[in-house]
Amino acid sequence: MSPFSCWWEMSAALTAQAVYKSNVRKYWPMYLIGTTAVVVVDITEFMAPKFVQWAIDTLDKGTAALIPQFFKSATVLDTINKLMITFLIMLLIGWVGRIAWRQTLAKLSHIVGFDLRSMFWRQLRFQPLTTFQQY
Repeated sequence: MSPFSCWWEMSAALTAQAVYKSNVRKYWPMYLIGTTAVVVVDITEFMAPKFVQWAIDTLDKGTAALIPQFFKSATVLDTINKLMITFLIMLLIGWVGRIAWRQTLAKLSHIVGFDLRSMFWRQLRFQPLTTFQQY
C-alpha cells in the first residue's frame, strides 16, 4: 500500500524524491539482497580470467611466483587441482548470485511498477472530468 493515507496527502507530497524514498524504505531488504548479488556476480566475473592466468602461470615454470600462496602446493598437479576446484566453486557462487539478482531486482521492478501505476490511477480518480477532456 502507499505511504500516503489519502489522495490529498499524496498530491501535496508527490514528488519524485518522495516516491523514490517511499519505495526504497518499503523494499529495502530486497534492494540490499539484489545489490549484494550484483556485486558478488561482478567479483566472480572479474576473477574468472585471473584463474585462467594462474593456471597458465602454474604450467609455465618461469612465472609461477605470481600465483597466490594459497593455491601453491608441492606438485604442479595439486596446484592445478586447487585452482580448478576453487574456480568451480566461484562459478557456482556466480550462478547463485545471478539467480538472486534476477529474483530480487527484476521482480522488484514489476512490484514497484505496479505500485506506481496504482498510485497514479488513485490520483487520477479524483480529478474533474474537464481535466480529461482538456488533454
